[in-house]
Amino acid sequence: MVFLVFTAWLILSQVMISLVQAFFAPAGYGFLAGITYAAQAGAHVVFIWIFRSHLPHAAGKKEAGLRNGLQMVLFSAMTGIGLCMAHRVLFFLFPQIAQSTLGQMTAEEQSRILNSARTPAYFLYVGLIGPVLEELVFRGILFNCCSGKYGRGYPVFITALLFAVFHRNPVQFASAICMGLILGSLLTLTGDIRITMMIHISNNVFSVMQSLFVKSGPEFSLSPAGIIASVLMGFLFLVWGFVQIKKRWSRGEPMTQIKGSGLRRL
Repeated sequence: MVFLVFTAWLILSQVMISLVQAFFAPAGYGFLAGITYAAQAGAHVVFIWIFRSHLPHAAGKKEAGLRNGLQMVLFSAMTGIGLCMAHRVLFFLFPQIAQSTLGQMTAEEQSRILNSARTPAYFLYVGLIGPVLEELVFRGILFNCCSGKYGRGYPVFITALLFAVFHRNPVQFASAICMGLILGSLLTLTGDIRITMMIHISNNVFSVMQSLFVKSGPEFSLSPAGIIASVLMGFLFLVWGFVQIKKRWSRGEPMTQIKGSGLRRL
């Protein structure tokens, strides 16, 4: 079922984006990019509404309180930033991943993408709206669709794979599947989708903030030593944040799904 639901989601998303891009084709690149983000968000909202019965059920959860809530934000942010920094090891070890996509783009196209990444619409969608909606889709609806089958690792792996496929390019595929595995594992441990949302937001916001200081051209690339230092610091943040989240909010019990009510403890 999960693959049928995911296929329906891809079709809905592609149709809405294609219609918007066709209608606003004469507009400038910046406006077209912004309206495309709006169409993508709209597709998420429609899909979430249609399959809302598969969303995690929050009833009965104990409120964390201000102190625990702040700790949750802190460790989630640490995990997200660490994840963003640590994933560079993939491009350091396998530079052909980036070259396969970036090598097909002209300098003008790369510059245009970097400039669009500095717009308010990009920050709002990629940094805030997108992560929340994507978590509801992947770690909410799709995760629930395949929970309770073939063990606890099955929904973690399947949703990570679908999350990577959704990003549709080799550069993001590798990092997206790693991110999906980590987020799915934490959702399995905690049962709290708010944690995965905050990690996803932190990862994306940190990435967007980095793009504000990036310029095209090899002279602005990090040195191997810089990449290694960034990766090591990222792994430190990632492991520390993951351990703290597991220690403080792990339920220590497997999850299952009841139709129409989301996740519950066994």
